[in-house]
Amino acid sequence: MSILDNGCGIGQASKRPNHYGLMIMQDRAASLHGHCDIRQREEGGTEVRVRFTPDNDDLD
Repeated sequence: MSILDNGCGIGQASKRPNHYGLMIMQDRAASLHGHCDIRQREEGGTEVRVRFTPDNDDLD
């Protein structure tokens, strides 16, 4: 899953103390044996990309 926006970008906001949203997203992706990558786009804005393989053993 990939989410893109065309705003001003994430910049230093990800490094502010007591702000855990991005870290929680990365931890949640890791709990699914996946990855969450967050990057500032060259053309402006931010991209959040989450990749994981679903565990089909839990599907009914």
